[in-house]
Amino acid sequence: MSVQRSASIWLALSLALIVVFALSPLVVAIGAGMFGASMGCRVDEGGSYPCPVLGYDAGTLLEEMFVSGWFVFLTLPIGATAALVWLVVAVAIFVRRERK
Repeated sequence: MSVQRSASIWLALSLALIVVFALSPLVVAIGAGMFGASMGCRVDEGGSYPCPVLGYDAGTLLEEMFVSGWFVFLTLPIGATAALVWLVVAVAIFVRRERK
């Protein structure tokens, strides 16, 4: 495998990881809300409500997952900063590649 292809793979993989890190709390919160709605359960930040799923009360778990969406206010700025650093590195690699 050439060095150029290897760098491209690492750049793509690192960008994917940055996006997953930045958006994961939002995806978890939306997933909890959608799952709760599909089961006919109330899911909000106000507290835990009973939500029987296969004989198990998933209300507390769904509420904790839903509230974890607030972590997006932490992960999104960190992800944006990491994406900016990624962009600088990607441009530097591209410029270096073009000079050769």
